[in-house]
Amino acid sequence: MHSVKFSFSLSALLLAAACGGAATSEIDGAANEAAAPHLDPPAHENPASAPPHPTHALPSTTSDPSGEHSPEPAQDGDTGRFSEKDQTEDSAEAPPIDPTIVLIEEVKNRKTTDDRAIEALNEARSAGADVRSLAKAANRRGEKMAAETERATRFFEWARAADPKYPNASFNLARLAANAGEIEAAKALLHEVKKRGGKRLLKNVGFDPTFALIAEDPDVRALIN
Repeated sequence: MHSVKFSFSLSALLLAAACGGAATSEIDGAANEAAAPHLDPPAHENPASAPPHPTHALPSTTSDPSGEHSPEPAQDGDTGRFSEKDQTEDSAEAPPIDPTIVLIEEVKNRKTTDDRAIEALNEARSAGADVRSLAKAANRRGEKMAAETERATRFFEWARAADPKYPNASFNLARLAANAGEIEAAKALLHEVKKRGGKRLLKNVGFDPTFALIAEDPDVRALIN
C-alpha cells in the first residue's frame, strides 16, 4: 500500500511540474512579444495597405532637345530678364520709310547722274511726293552746277514746270539768260518771277552783277519797285 501511495504522489508531482513549465513558457513568450519592436511588413508584400510616399514639387523648367533647361520668363523688375511689356515693344514693327524721301535724297546727291536724278524726280512725283519739295530739290541741284549752264538749265526747267507757283527756278533761269546777254529772255523771266510771288527775289536784281545789263531798264525797274 505504501508503494501505491508513492507512485501516485510521484505522478502528481510530474504532472504539476509539466503544467507549471507550460505556463511559464506561455508567460515568457507573451513577455518577449510585448518587448519586441513592432515592424511593418515590407511595402512589396502588401502594396494596397502601404501609405503613399510624399512627393515634393520641383521647379518648373522647359526642356529643349539638347537636354538643357531654359528658365521661365522672369517677372517685371527682374534684372536682365524680359517683361511682357518689353516683349510687346520689341515685337512692334518699325514704321515704313517713305520712298519719296529716299528719291529726293538721291536727287540731292551730287554722285547721282543727271539722267538718274531726273528719273528719281519723276518717280517721286508719280509716288505722290509734294510738288514744292520736288521743285526745290531740282532747283537746288541746278544751283550746285551753275557753272555748267546746260546741266543747270535742265534742272531749273524741270522745277519751273513741276510747280507753276515756285519763283526760284524762274529767277535762276533769268540769271543765266542775263549772263548770256539774252536781254529779252531775262526780262520775260523776271516778269514770271513776279507773277509767281517772288518779290524778294526781284530786289536782288539791283545788287546782282549778273543783271548789270538790264538793271536800269525801265521795265525791270518797275518790277523791282
